[in-house]
Amino acid sequence: EHRSNQLKYSWEVAKSECEKLLNPSGETFTIAELVYGKAGDGKTHYIWKQLNAHKQSLTVVINDSFSPYNTIVQLRQLPLERNNVIYFSFTMLPPSEEFTELDENLYRDVMKRVERFFFDLIFLGYVEDSDSGVSFKLPGDLQWSLFFEVPSRENLSPEESLQEFTKELPVVELIGKLKLIDSNCPYDVDRDVQLVCKYLQAYHRRDDPDGINRTLRQLRVKQDKIAFGHKEDLPKDECQCLLNIYMPKHVRTNKMYQKLFVGYMKRRCEFLENFPAFNFNEGRVEYKTKGKSRNIDTSKLGSTVMETMLREVSDFCQPSRMKDWTTTTKQQLVYDVKDGGGSFHLIAVNSESMKEADKEKYRIMGAEIPSSHALRRRNYLDKYLSSALNVPLENNRLSAIDEKKYVLTLDYTL
Repeated sequence: EHRSNQLKYSWEVAKSECEKLLNPSGETFTIAELVYGKAGDGKTHYIWKQLNAHKQSLTVVINDSFSPYNTIVQLRQLPLERNNVIYFSFTMLPPSEEFTELDENLYRDVMKRVERFFFDLIFLGYVEDSDSGVSFKLPGDLQWSLFFEVPSRENLSPEESLQEFTKELPVVELIGKLKLIDSNCPYDVDRDVQLVCKYLQAYHRRDDPDGINRTLRQLRVKQDKIAFGHKEDLPKDECQCLLNIYMPKHVRTNKMYQKLFVGYMKRRCEFLENFPAFNFNEGRVEYKTKGKSRNIDTSKLGSTVMETMLREVSDFCQPSRMKDWTTTTKQQLVYDVKDGGGSFHLIAVNSESMKEADKEKYRIMGAEIPSSHALRRRNYLDKYLSSALNVPLENNRLSAIDEKKYVLTLDYTL
């Protein structure tokens, strides 16, 4: 135990001395970080956020084709200015049981080259390609930043992945500060999140006068439409609270799914911003279909649309929920934005088996419920794809399908 403490102390002293030697006053590196965490928890997102905050940045991908010459050429393209950022993205994983001996030898050979390159760059401040003579000298007083993204192993914890990484590249551990990214880190609140959360807040308060179900007659201030995008931005902590409430559990535990959730909902909230039936909702509307008129109560239109969107995004972020289309009553809204407006179409598989409450929900949105027989017709599928992709029809058909001699199926459309 005494020897173990000695070794630990010696490593900490060595690390401290290296940091002082390399960066005595913060002039060489403003920061050098080893960013680690589970796959999908936002390591790359975190680093790109740092890169976007600087005027000049460079991304160097480290893979099995790593070449000192190519990397030096990239480094030489950076202007010698203050506060540049270099991001080293490792896409190579350490050897596993699936590796052949040849794969493992290739990995070790590449990592030796990378380790020598980093030693020269960080400790000597100078790298040179021995074959071509091309070189690069690291400026010593411009306060550059370095970020190293530690590759994640699916069957290892973030700490174990980090340990494997630094075992191969100890020079990086000597100067790099550790930055753990996990799914519990609050999601960054940007413009997209603000728009989504304004609608989530309105849905959360759906029965209030200022909630998602308000109508034109209930507006306190005269406006052109009901949309919520113009509202004042919400506090960040309120946005994060709303995301925690409405993100399903399987989304909250993975940053990649969280990003999908925000992107998916953002596009639908933008649709609502220009959806006439929502923005000019007076609580009741008359629909005419097949020569018949029917008054529909639309006082719950906003909450009905949001509930549908939240269900869709939950299914989208969990592909395991996909089922055999022939046995399910799967429904999918198609958001039609042609002509600058907005309307819904509905793909409903086995619509005859839908609950009456679900049918009424879609009628409130103004969506026509197709029969199973209708979905066997090519013109229906063309119409749905045309609306979803905003691609014009020619003679009621998608010309690209015909030109390529594709067979358009319900599976493909869904």
